[in-house]
Amino acid sequence: MEKDAPLNSTDYLHFWERLTDSAVAFIKKNEIATLPKTNTLRIQTAPESAGPAARIGWVASAPPFDPNPMTTLNLPSIPETLPKQEQIDFWASFNRPFNRMIVIHELYPGHYMQLKISRETAHPVRLLFPYGIYIEGWATFTEKVLLDEGWQKGNHLTLLAHLRKRLENANRSYTSVKVHCDGWNQKQVLKFSTETSLLAPQFAKSLWGRIMKSPMQLTSYFLGGAQFTKLFEHEKDRLGDKFNLKPFMDTVMKAGPIPIEEFYQIFEQSQPID
Repeated sequence: MEKDAPLNSTDYLHFWERLTDSAVAFIKKNEIATLPKTNTLRIQTAPESAGPAARIGWVASAPPFDPNPMTTLNLPSIPETLPKQEQIDFWASFNRPFNRMIVIHELYPGHYMQLKISRETAHPVRLLFPYGIYIEGWATFTEKVLLDEGWQKGNHLTLLAHLRKRLENANRSYTSVKVHCDGWNQKQVLKFSTETSLLAPQFAKSLWGRIMKSPMQLTSYFLGGAQFTKLFEHEKDRLGDKFNLKPFMDTVMKAGPIPIEEFYQIFEQSQPID
């Protein structure tokens, strides 16, 4: 998986631009969800001035109540002035199979699409005080949904990347708890993350800072993903042959970042069983 890696930032950027177009086409063709009315996404390489954040990348969303300004995906980057081997190791962590999976999480129908739709149906409380477990939980949940619908069908390395990401999410929750409850230090986190949880080196290196700054946010991937999966299975069981993926996805994104347990009542009211 790590051998199929970008060569540099330019190669990485062009790959993501093509990948994004493919994801949009797949969602539309398979009627997985209703795409946003307007495309306001810009993809660029993260500036070195961003410091440590430039090594992992981030989505800079449009501000609340203003849905149409550009949302920027800042791709992970590393200066080409650093030693060649360090650059090779960096890009190995952000290999192409990983990106074919993570485009779901970061953009379609994950963070960008969910936040975009939420702003098109704006509600002041949920936009100013979003439910954090929903945010990462939704993006995590959608990875498996699209893979099950046939995204990258037959590409076993993409599925492997997803399974590795699920392991990473569990590791994030576990190590955050071990640090803040049992006193683990940075060396223990790094050792466990690489040797037991098989994290890519770049992700293991950046984990300690995130544990220190956002201990609860790190648990939301695993917890939120599990809660959305439970809701999804409940709706399929409740509706049986009447279940349709697209209304399910649209309802969740239009409702916005609210506590996940509230969706059980929302779905029962919107589509009651006779």
